[in-house]
Amino acid sequence: MTQPQYFEVVIALGTNLGNRSEHLWKALQRLPARGIQPLRHSSLFETSAAYVTAQPNFLNAAILARTALPPLELLAQLKAVEAEAGRDLHAGDLARWGPRPLDLDIIFYGDMDIDEPTLTVPHPRCHEREFVRQPVRELLYDRDMDPSRSRAGQAGAAGSWQHPHGAQARSKHHSSGHNTTRSSSDDITTSDSSSPSSDSSSSPSSSSSSSSPSSPSSPSPSSSSPRYGEEPKHRWALLGGRHWVLNKLVQYLISGAPDSKAQGGGSPRSPSHSDHTPTPYTPAEAAAVAASAARANGAARPQGGDAGGDVMRRVTPLRDGRVMQWDSGARLGSPLKPGTGSDTIVMGILNVTPDSFSDGRSNPVGDVDGAVACARRMVEAGAGLLDVGGQSTRPGAALVSAEDEAGRVLPVIRAIRQDRSMSHVPISIDTHYASVAAAAVEAGADVVNDISGGSMDPEMHSTVASLNVPYILMHMRGTPRTMQSPENTTYACVWREVGEELQRSAERAVAAGIPAWNIILDPGIGFSKTEEGNLRLIRELPKMRSMALQGVFRNSPVLMGPSRKGFLGRISGRKVAAERDACSIAASVVCALSGAQIVRAHDVQGHVDAMRIVAALQRVL
Repeated sequence: MTQPQYFEVVIALGTNLGNRSEHLWKALQRLPARGIQPLRHSSLFETSAAYVTAQPNFLNAAILARTALPPLELLAQLKAVEAEAGRDLHAGDLARWGPRPLDLDIIFYGDMDIDEPTLTVPHPRCHEREFVRQPVRELLYDRDMDPSRSRAGQAGAAGSWQHPHGAQARSKHHSSGHNTTRSSSDDITTSDSSSPSSDSSSSPSSSSSSSSPSSPSSPSPSSSSPRYGEEPKHRWALLGGRHWVLNKLVQYLISGAPDSKAQGGGSPRSPSHSDHTPTPYTPAEAAAVAASAARANGAARPQGGDAGGDVMRRVTPLRDGRVMQWDSGARLGSPLKPGTGSDTIVMGILNVTPDSFSDGRSNPVGDVDGAVACARRMVEAGAGLLDVGGQSTRPGAALVSAEDEAGRVLPVIRAIRQDRSMSHVPISIDTHYASVAAAAVEAGADVVNDISGGSMDPEMHSTVASLNVPYILMHMRGTPRTMQSPENTTYACVWREVGEELQRSAERAVAAGIPAWNIILDPGIGFSKTEEGNLRLIRELPKMRSMALQGVFRNSPVLMGPSRKGFLGRISGRKVAAERDACSIAASVVCALSGAQIVRAHDVQGHVDAMRIVAALQRVL
């Protein structure tokens, strides 16, 4: 029986009608059943509308996927997913450029140029659209271009390998079938290359065959790895696929445009997959589209939206359709810099435990009214998130059962949600139990904050994926009881190892179905780190982001939580945790200046004031 031939494809996603993030999430859920397996996601970008500007802001992203579908069948399946989202595929050009619940475009199909009446690949205008370029850029990981970035023994993060021969001539696809230039006998794939659902970057079994220099199926990489700005010298294998997209990605990001006959003209009448000759709208047509946009769904522009089609910002979506913004918005053509230009969010800590290391006794178990009053004070002080926890995670703490934890936190979450003065503030549930996370979201929580990053409950990642909520993935070795053992606090280079371990955990979360744009990373200050390790992590956060994280996770929002931690008390001589607020603010300021988008705090008012100063400093730097 002939094995199917799998191709790697890059697909751009966009939406500006209804609950935008839900449309994208449902699209990801529907793709596998149609023979399209997502492997990697970009960040999510909110972008002001281009071409026809009088319409709501878009959410844009890109995915790398694997499929055995021929190009025209892939196009048909993507159109079917658009239709399932409510898009009218028969409304003509006016609807094409007006508001739409879902837009799925094929940017690349393997390493091929495709020129068909209904499909042009590479997409003819992807070079001119920064809202495509920025997401696509995040699909490329360092290890794809430099196999040395895939370290031996990193289960779940195997690297790709360089092909020893030069790039072959591009294939030309015709709609009658896969009439392609086949790979040579030297183009040996990894052992899982025929599986549509496995990404070798998250498969320990494939990592052993694809990254070992001694393996006959993976030649030793060249000593001269290409870098951005250099012409690629090798054919690259990405994710074990037989027909690779990485050549096109590198060319696209270096040159600014893929090498394709059809480059398009940037006109709104030059459609996504047809009509190579651009035709501008007539004034009457443009007015009709603008009127349709104004009526569409009664949608208002999100806060900070520009009308020029040239502003974008990274965001994390909430289930109710709102977004948390991480960039103040950059003009297209100017790279977005994570952690700059936007006020750092202060997450208020609301412990509902009898044994928290710092303040649990002020909110005793069962005192729902007292907890709600504390939450209200934090919101009035400027908290942008409320983190509700039902068990202590101090070093050496014994675990509380999921049932007991749920009994503590669920009444508080429900009560906060019913308080109209706090209805606008997202709530995170601090738990490592999947069952508690699901119950808390049903009760009104918006975010799952997991100190274990999924390591303490095998159901956590799949549960969060089904909930479609932001997921704060923290770094910790061991459990709260064992995390401070020498085995768990020893690092050769703390910022590098923490970053690499976060990368692997995040990739496992994505493999379980959590969109990468829903992931917030937490290096875990105070968890399985020594005093020196905590200080180095705070100081070297930029290095961790730029040198240890890869791809989309290099730009993920980062949460830091030094508040009232023991190492601050040892340094300052403050033995009582509640007396460490000044120390906490000092540490949090450094975290924010280093690029943290969220700081977790007990003293909300002091931190809010400090973050305002940080934001002012960032605006003038």
